[in-house]
Amino acid sequence: MAYLSDVQADTQYDESFIGPVPRDLAFQGGLGQLVLLKRRFPHIKTIMSIGGYGTDADRVNAHFTNICANQTLQAIFVNSVVNITRTYMLDG
Repeated sequence: MAYLSDVQADTQYDESFIGPVPRDLAFQGGLGQLVLLKRRFPHIKTIMSIGGYGTDADRVNAHFTNICANQTLQAIFVNSVVNITRTYMLDG
C-alpha cells in the first residue's frame, strides 16, 4: 500500500511558507502549501514519487517485488495511489 512518509509534515504542520492554507482544504502541511501554490500558478503540476532510497532499501524493494508478482496486491497498491492522488489534489 502507498502511504505518506511523514503525515504530520505532509498534512498537519501549519507553518506557512507560501501563505495561509485555504480553510476549504481538509489538510494543511506541505501538501496544503502545494495546493496553494497550484492555485496561484495553475500551470504547475504535482506528481507522486513512489519508492525511495535509504538504509532499508532492500526491504522496500522486496515488498515492491511482492506487489508486482501478485494481482491482489497490485490492485490494493494502485487503489491506494489513486486515493492519495485524489485526496491531496495531485496531478498524477
